Parts: sequence; structure tokens; C-alpha cells
Amino acid sequence: MTPAPPPPAAKDIGVPKDYDCAGTAIEVIYFEHRAILKFDGESVRLGPVAAASGARYQGWRADGVLIDFWGKGDTATLNVAGHDYPECTLIEAPVAAETEATSPAETPTTAPAPAVIRTYSARGNEPFWLVQADATEVRWSTADHVAADVFTGLTRTTRADGFALTATREGGALALSANATVCRDSMTGMPHPDTVVVQVDGREFTGCGGNPIDVLTPNAWTVAGIGGVAMSGRPPTMQFSADGQASGFAGCNRWTSSAVLSGEGLRIGMAAATRMACLDDTASKQESDFLAALGRVTRFDIDTNGDLLLKAGDETVIRATRTAVDAGQPEG
Repeated sequence: MTPAPPPPAAKDIGVPKDYDCAGTAIEVIYFEHRAILKFDGESVRLGPVAAASGARYQGWRADGVLIDFWGKGDTATLNVAGHDYPECTLIEAPVAAETEATSPAETPTTAPAPAVIRTYSARGNEPFWLVQADATEVRWSTADHVAADVFTGLTRTTRADGFALTATREGGALALSANATVCRDSMTGMPHPDTVVVQVDGREFTGCGGNPIDVLTPNAWTVAGIGGVAMSGRPPTMQFSADGQASGFAGCNRWTSSAVLSGEGLRIGMAAATRMACLDDTASKQESDFLAALGRVTRFDIDTNGDLLLKAGDETVIRATRTAVDAGQPEG
């Protein structure tokens, strides 16, 4: 059976992707189970279809024309009413904004220049809504209104428990409050770092914000249990990075692997480990059980104590506690 398209990486969900199809510009916004294609002045909702590779979506324009979009990494193909466009290439977003107003000549001496706000996304369900904020503006869209409303004049206020954004447009205003408490997407269960409340033109919406990887990366983690069995001796450790890597101490050896977040879960690749012999059978078994459990992980969660739960479906295969120790540098 031809597989269905894989879900997009979490960092891609809700983020507009611009493509150049030999001079024809299109924009695609990926969501967990669909995509929105902006093309020729229209926004078309697309659903996933089976594909041998990459992620393929199809949908009908308002006039009944079928649109087929097939993304394969940094390239894509676009077919509209049976007409194939030349290969589309992803246009990378410029990074110049990250260095604006940072030279001594441009930075006021009376007060430090505010840090540039990288793109921040928040979303909710029932009804679906999406917020995307950068350094200067906020884009607001819903399932029934995918052509985003743009709010400008953005201001940001930092609080001890999170931050707030406010922005305006003619005849309206948007206010976003992000509280730094773990929020689980109501459809996928994916943990996000912030619980978000958005007020738009007198209406209030609740949902989750931030990148799920930020739930994992700020801490190192010390394994407390594997399959419900408490650790003995020197426990394994884990640390995750924003570039999709995981590493730590397995019990006898150092280990490293890929750690890929999708729209619905977490996959940890086959771990590579050093080849030092374990000093006793207990440590050897504990390391073997840990590495095997990593390979079973399909998602993660955070419990009420702040412990990390790595799960295979609904089963917790690894429980870990936060630690200040660098998981990549085990004690000697």
C-alpha cells in the first residue's frame, strides 16, 4: 500500500513556506493534517493523499479546478487543472532582520535596543485559529478566513510568567498573553511551552504557543525509571537540541541519536554508542533496556511534577527528571 504523506515537522507547522515555480510565486502553510495553498490571489485548502515519498496534498479551487501540490524537501511540483508548472524551489526567508539595529551607531546609548523577536506561533482548535508574530507585526487567521489579517504597531511586554503582545489595525486590535506553562494541543496532545489567550476585536480564544522542542531543550534529563523499573547505580541521562539531536550517558557508554518532532509525536533514531564494557551485569542490562526503550518512543509528555515521560503510545517507557548536569558530560 502506498504510504500517506508524513506529518510536517513541528517547526514547519503554521509557518508560511514560499516557493518559486519558474517565476510563479506560491505560498504553502502546513498544518498537522492539511495544507493551505495561496496561489494566484486565492487560498485553497488541501488534504493529504498517498505518495511514495514526500508530502502530497490535493484540493479544489472555488471554481472546481483540482490543485495538486507535492512537496519533496526544498522542491515541489504544482499541478493545476492538469497543467504541470516547472519545478518549484523553496525560497529561504532572509535572516537580515536578526542583525538590524545592532551596530553601535544605530543603538541608542540611553537604553538597550530590544531583542529581535523571532517568529512566534500559537494556535487553537474548535474553532481553529493561528497567530504568527515577528519583530514588527502579527498575522491572524482562522479556518474560515485563511487570508491572514495583519496587525502592526506591535509591542511586547515581558512578565515573570511569560510575555504579552499587542498590535492594532484599522478598526481593530489584537492582544496575546502567553503564560509559560505546558499546554497540550487539544487534537494531537503535543506539549507546547506556553498556554496562550488571544483577544481579537472583542473575542477571546485559547490555545497553545511556542515550539514543542522548547519543552525538551532547556534542561538535561536524568532517567528515573524504564518501563516502571527504578534505576540503580549511575542512571542514564538525556539532552535534546533544537537541531534534532539527542545525546547523553546510557549507563556505561555515551550515546547519540536523532530526535525528530512531527506534528503528532517524537521519534528517536537508532542510538550510536561508544564501546566501553560495562563493569557489572546490572549496569549492562540497564543500558540495554534504556537504548531499547529509546527506540520505542512515539511521543512525549510532561507530568504535574515536571518529569519528562517518553511514551510508546499510551505506555510510559522512560521517566526522567530535570537536572542541571549537562547530559553530554557524564561525571567521571
